[in-house]
Amino acid sequence: MKTAFFQSNDFKYFAEVTKVELVKGSYSLKITSQWDSAKNPESEQTQFQVTCSKADLLALVATITRGFA
Repeated sequence: MKTAFFQSNDFKYFAEVTKVELVKGSYSLKITSQWDSAKNPESEQTQFQVTCSKADLLALVATITRGFA
């Protein structure tokens, strides 16, 4: 699943979570960006990527959620 979580006039950040089939119980979290004014505006640049467990991802979500409390 990929979704844009930040958008301005010509810049976007996307988050994508995919299941890693080769490693049981693992998922990949990938953060990419896209700049419409870039030389190749259709290209996305990877800003962050990590493979971890579902529990790790849920801990990250909980940490972000607590930041808004």
